Amino acid sequence: MRYYLFFFAVYETAVAILFYYLYSQSNGACSIEVVFQAILAFFIGVIVLGFFLKDLAQRPYLRNLINLQKEIFVVTDGETLKDANDVMLKFFGYTRVAKFKEKHTCISDFFIAGEGFLQKRMRGESWLDTLRNYPQRTHRVQMQKDKEIKSFELSITPLKMFHDAVIFRDITTELEKENELKESVNFDTLTHIYHRAQSDFLLTKELERASRYKEIFSVILLNIDNFQVTNSKYGTENCDNALIQLTALITQEIRDTDVFGRWGGDEFIIISHSDITQTEAFAEKLRRTIEKHAFEHVHSLTCSFGVTQYRPGDAANNITKRCDQMLYTAKNSGKNQVLALR
Repeated sequence: MRYYLFFFAVYETAVAILFYYLYSQSNGACSIEVVFQAILAFFIGVIVLGFFLKDLAQRPYLRNLINLQKEIFVVTDGETLKDANDVMLKFFGYTRVAKFKEKHTCISDFFIAGEGFLQKRMRGESWLDTLRNYPQRTHRVQMQKDKEIKSFELSITPLKMFHDAVIFRDITTELEKENELKESVNFDTLTHIYHRAQSDFLLTKELERASRYKEIFSVILLNIDNFQVTNSKYGTENCDNALIQLTALITQEIRDTDVFGRWGGDEFIIISHSDITQTEAFAEKLRRTIEKHAFEHVHSLTCSFGVTQYRPGDAANNITKRCDQMLYTAKNSGKNQVLALR
């Protein structure tokens, strides 16, 4: 309010100077034309001030409209924050926009780096320019509240030149459910590694890649020895826990590039990007690790392994059939051993 009063005081002074100038030019004879010009200038100033006061009066109304938005709402040029609703202020622990701007320039200061999420600058342009230039895309950001990372989907509405309103819709719960759905589609519900169908799909993709690029890979099938006896002795729940422990044990040993899946009830598959000599040695290492491990409730487990290498022209059933042959030969000749077919 004080800024508008200051403006009006300056304006009144200017009108007074103008009136004095016109009066002096008329040699003291204050004509109707001079008076009319001075009065007109005065009323123009009053009208302009009225518009300013109207704008000032509307600001609380606009704030109420902004605060009706239940999601984070900001007005920005991409570099500096112009306005924001109370939801945003509360999210970051502030009560006024001015207090927020004392420490931060824009909400983008809080964007967290992550694959598939918008950053403060993307390919040389600001995050707001990315929103403007690619409206057909889904734009998401991550920001941290206390120790919790929240995910948001952004939508933009142009307001005036260089300013836009951006809504940050909280989709944290949606993404969590989406990830759970993906896991249920591709992963075994008990062990949380790939299930049979996904393992089979990935094996087929690996065969296609090996055929196209003349690459080598090997496959391991492993099966728990005497698992039916163990199940009868210790019960299904304890054996399920043993499967979870076995999965975790193997996961610690395999590389990130390897594929590890549950092929059947107590049978597992590993697709290794190594030749058969290296893969056989790795399988032997796994065998010893499992043999030495103390499993809760069931105490100990051993596994038999069948190993083979990709051959040009192989189909998925060819390579798994060779692994099965080696696996069951290992079981029938004493169990707890690795057999490889080159």
